[in-house]
Amino acid sequence: GAMSQPNHKGHIPLDFVKDSDRPKFEALFVTLAEIPATSLTFKRSDVLGKGPWGSVYKGVWTGSNVALKLISLHNTSNLQAFAKGAKVMASLHNSHLVRLYGLSRAGEELGMVMEYCKGGGLDKRLRIKEGNEGYLTWQMKLQMAEQMCAGVAFLHSKGILHRDIKSTNVVIDENNNVKLSDYMGLSRVMNMSFAATIYEQIGTPAWMAPELFRQIHQLQQLQQQQ
Repeated sequence: GAMSQPNHKGHIPLDFVKDSDRPKFEALFVTLAEIPATSLTFKRSDVLGKGPWGSVYKGVWTGSNVALKLISLHNTSNLQAFAKGAKVMASLHNSHLVRLYGLSRAGEELGMVMEYCKGGGLDKRLRIKEGNEGYLTWQMKLQMAEQMCAGVAFLHSKGILHRDIKSTNVVIDENNNVKLSDYMGLSRVMNMSFAATIYEQIGTPAWMAPELFRQIHQLQQLQQQQ
C-alpha cells in the first residue's frame, strides 16, 4: 500500500532541465523516491485544493488514497523551489506533518505524491455550524491547536520554518488529528541569526505577523543600498 516507500530512487527523467541546471536537479532528485506514473490514477475533477504553483488532486496509488500535487515542468521559475521543498519534506517524519511518499513524472508535469487526509481542510471544517456533521467542538479545536503547535515545534527542532501556517494549510485525518501541509514556504535556518537571511515575502499577508513585513521592508532597503 501507500505506506510503503518505493524501492527505486533518483530515476525522475530530467529532459526538461537545462544542461547548466542539471547538476542542481540531480542532487535534489537522487535522494527522492520515484513513483511510476503508471501506478497512479487520478481525475482532474477530483480537486482537493489550488495554490499559486499548482493544484492538488485526490488520487489512488497501489490501492490507497493519496494527495497528488502537480506543477508544470514549464514553470521553470518555481520548479527548483518545488524540488527543494520536496527534499526537505521527504526528510521529515512526524505524526503532525503530511507525509511525502515520493515524486512522479507524468508527461509535462511533476507531482508530489503525499498522504491523503480524509477529514479535509481545517478551513472548511471551521465553517461548519453546530448541529451539522463535521462540527468542531471547543475541546476538539483545543486538541487540534495543540497538535499544530507540536508540528511547528518539531519543525523548529530541525531548524526549519514553515512560513505559511494558516487554516487552509492544515488538514484533518479520519480520526480528527491535524497535520501541517503545503511545504512550499519551508526555509531551513542555518543559525539563530536568521533574520538577515529571510528578505523575500513568503507567506499569506492576512496571516503574517506585522513585524515580518517590517523586517522584509528593512532588509530590502539594505539590499538596495549595497
